[in-house]
Amino acid sequence: MNVKTIIDNIYLRFIMIFLIIFISRIVIISFYGVDVPVDDQWDAEWSNIYLPFLEGHLSPKVFFSHHNEHIIFFTRLLNFFFFYLTKSWSNLTVMFGQSTIVSAALSFIISVNYKKFNSLFYFIVAILIGLTPFGYKNMLYAFQNQFYFLIIFSVISVYLISQKRPDLYPWAFLFSIFSFISMAPGALIFTVCSIGLFFNYINKKEKSELFYLILFLFASFLSLLLIYKYRVPGHNHLKAHGIKDFIISLINILKYPSILEMSLFFIPVIYLTYKKYKAKSLWDILDCNFYVLIWCLAVFSSIAYARRTLNARYHDIVHIYLLTFYIVIIGEFNLNKYFNYYRRIFACLIIVILFSISTKNFKCIEDSYKGLKIKQLALRNYLDDQEYVKTNLPYPVPQRILDIAKLNKSLLKKYLNI
Repeated sequence: MNVKTIIDNIYLRFIMIFLIIFISRIVIISFYGVDVPVDDQWDAEWSNIYLPFLEGHLSPKVFFSHHNEHIIFFTRLLNFFFFYLTKSWSNLTVMFGQSTIVSAALSFIISVNYKKFNSLFYFIVAILIGLTPFGYKNMLYAFQNQFYFLIIFSVISVYLISQKRPDLYPWAFLFSIFSFISMAPGALIFTVCSIGLFFNYINKKEKSELFYLILFLFASFLSLLLIYKYRVPGHNHLKAHGIKDFIISLINILKYPSILEMSLFFIPVIYLTYKKYKAKSLWDILDCNFYVLIWCLAVFSSIAYARRTLNARYHDIVHIYLLTFYIVIIGEFNLNKYFNYYRRIFACLIIVILFSISTKNFKCIEDSYKGLKIKQLALRNYLDDQEYVKTNLPYPVPQRILDIAKLNKSLLKKYLNI
């Protein structure tokens, strides 16, 4: 079986891309992963799940409870699964396991769009985008896989809606629910799916389209209401204050390397799309990639409102945005022979951007590794009843965590894999 045979088969192609991306992440984790709990894990995992489980009074309700404005059901479920399976609190094990989720999402997007590349070079550049370590914090922190669940469920939802088949809409609704109970921005997928269903209904005028349009709109309203109800008052100082502050925050987010450059290419994409579809309906233009881009931009807007800055945890959304935008550009430029040169320039620009981001992020990965190793050593000494001197550490362990550890030292020493 040669490479061409593998690439031409959608299933083998997916497996090939998945293995390339997954192995690259495993290598990074093997070198830079540190087996130590961080920050919210002590409350959200140890105090709320693992300790009650070990003491025999774990309630299933805790998996659906709110973490700030989020319901991180799948994160809790996955991490508990590895705790139960390995009989230890091993963050490194979770890091390896969660890598399958984001690798699958990236591989799915590349695989289903393979025909748009029309060249091995553009296909390889797409894989290079998938290999680039954008969300290094989520990769090296075992408690951030909610972003991975959010991405994969959202992508599947819009893909099913874009197929314009009513028999797939119940599955799209199910995966949209999964997206919402992965993380709060999952509520936006109901809205994006509603946009797709609206255009589907305009084109086909079928009652089933109208039914699911109303269903998704209602779910969008209800989920946003729940997020507002469970918002954290202590986070109010982080959100944008007024329209002007929101616009400034959004512009600052779009200054992130790759987002701004990609946005500049919207003009020729819109032009070429118009040229291609001017004799057809808008319904034919709105494929899965356009919906994914709309969802990503909606998430960026929600971040600008709620946090005003694009911290490292949200870089996986940028990763999906860049990959999808690249596919849209390459796919549209492939329709016009006069733009082939422009297409090559764009692909080369992507490579430069990837190199820049990788260089910067590997420096951050090294710094994160050093800090986590110091915390690991400090906690190890603390659990071994050695003196812990907070002032001597450049990355001190918060007192809140020390208090939790102090209450359950015997259990922690047995189950905490550090």
